[in-house]
Amino acid sequence: MTNDLKLRIGIIGAGWIAEKAAITLNGLTPCECYAIASRSQEKADAFAAKWNVRKAYGSYAQLIADPDVDLIYVATPHSHHYDVTREALLADKPCLVEKAFMANWKQAKEIVDLARERKVFLAEAIWTRYQPAVTIVRDLISSGRIGTPRLLTATLGYSMGEKPRIMRADLCGGALLDLGVYALNFVRMFFPADIVNIESQCVKSPSGMDLTNAITLVLSDGMLCNLQSSAACVGDNIGVIAGTDGNLIIDNINNPQKITINTHDREFVEDIHVPQQITGYEYQFLACRQALIDGLLEPREMPLEETLYIMQLMDSLRKKWGVRYYDTNEHHPKKPHLCSAADSADDDRMLGRATAESLCQPTHQFRQHVNPDGQLYADEVPQRPSGLRHQLPLVPLPSGAARRRRHAGTLHDGRHLRILHGRFPPQRAPHLRTDPVGDGGRSGGRRRRLLHSRRSGRQMGILQ
Repeated sequence: MTNDLKLRIGIIGAGWIAEKAAITLNGLTPCECYAIASRSQEKADAFAAKWNVRKAYGSYAQLIADPDVDLIYVATPHSHHYDVTREALLADKPCLVEKAFMANWKQAKEIVDLARERKVFLAEAIWTRYQPAVTIVRDLISSGRIGTPRLLTATLGYSMGEKPRIMRADLCGGALLDLGVYALNFVRMFFPADIVNIESQCVKSPSGMDLTNAITLVLSDGMLCNLQSSAACVGDNIGVIAGTDGNLIIDNINNPQKITINTHDREFVEDIHVPQQITGYEYQFLACRQALIDGLLEPREMPLEETLYIMQLMDSLRKKWGVRYYDTNEHHPKKPHLCSAADSADDDRMLGRATAESLCQPTHQFRQHVNPDGQLYADEVPQRPSGLRHQLPLVPLPSGAARRRRHAGTLHDGRHLRILHGRFPPQRAPHLRTDPVGDGGRSGGRRRRLLHSRRSGRQMGILQ
C-alpha cells in the first residue's frame, strides 16, 4: 500500500461497535468504510444504507473474498473472533480484531502464529493503546513531573444490566474481557515491568460470569497497581498515577480526554487536553494504515506479544475465579461437534445424548466440548429464539461403558445421573425433587429415585 491511497476497510459484524467504527471512518479522509458483512443480508443492507457503505454482504465469507478490501475489522462478539479471523488470515487478508482479541491465550497464540506463518498483518483493536494520551502520559512520567511513580489505581464500571454478551458463557461474558482488559492495558502501556505478585477477587453472576472484579498487581520495579472493573455498577472510570512528587489524574481510562497534574501537596498545576477526536477509534485505523504502508506485520503501538501477554494474564485470572466459557474452543481449536438429537445416538462420544432413552424431542441439539479442567461437556441448544443454553457436566466414560450404563452426568455430590432429558444443568439442583422408583430388581434391591422439575413436574432423569 502507498501513502496516497485510501485504506478500504471491511467490517465484519453489524452491532454497535461496528456502527461506531463506521461513524469514525466516515469522518476519516485516509480511510474508507468500504464494506459491511452480517449473517443477515437484510441487516447488512440496512447498515450500509444508514452509514453510506459501498458494499453489503449477507455472509462473512463474501466480504473476506472481496479483493478490494484492504483491511478487515472484526467487530463480532469475543466468542466469534477466532473463526472469523482465522478464515480471513487463510485468505491473506490483514485483520484488525476488536478487543478482547480472542476468548483465551490458546486461541490468540494460534491466530498470531498463523498470521506470522503466512506473513499477514494482524492487530488488536484496543483503542486506548493508539490514542494520543498514551504519549502525553509517558512523556509526563519520563520528564519527572510527578517524581518516581509508586502507585496506580484504575476503575472502569458500567451498569450493563442483563446484556447477553456479559451474562452468557457461550459469548465469553463477564466484566474482565469487556472492561477489565482496559484496566490491565492501562497498567501495561505505562509500566511494562514484570508482574511479581497478583491477587484478585470477583463477584459472579448467577450464570457464572464475573460481574465485578478487583485485581492487585505488584511489579518488579516497585509499582503497586489496584484495578477494579464492573459490568454491574457505574464507576468513576478514573485512572491515577501517583508519584513521590505529585500525581496524574486521567479522566477516563476508556477514552482519555484530559490529564490533570497535581503537585506534592495535591495542588493543581494544569490540565492537558487531548486533540479533538471523531470518536477515538480513528487512531487505531490510522496506525494500521501506516503499518501497512511501512510493510509491517503488526502495529508499533500494540505489538502482538503484548496482546498475548494480556490474554495469558486474563486466562490466569479466570482460572482462579472459576469463570469458564464454553462452546468457544477453550482447549481445542476445532469447532465442537454438532449433531441433531435424532442423530446423536450414533455418536458414542456424545455421552449426554438424551435420545439413548428415546425421550428427547427432536427440537433440541447437543454440542460437545471440553472445559478448562479437561472434562467433557455437552450443552443443550433449544431450537427456539429465546431459549437459553444449559451446560451438562459429563463423566468421561469409555465408549463401551457409556453404551452399557448410559451414565450421562454427575450431581454436586458425585452421584451419577441417568439423563432422560438433556435439561439438567448443575445449577438447577435446588429446583429438582426426587421420588423413589422400582427398577425391576436390576439394581440389586437398591431403590433409585426419579428426578422431577419442581416447576413443571416434568421427569428429568434417574438418580442412581
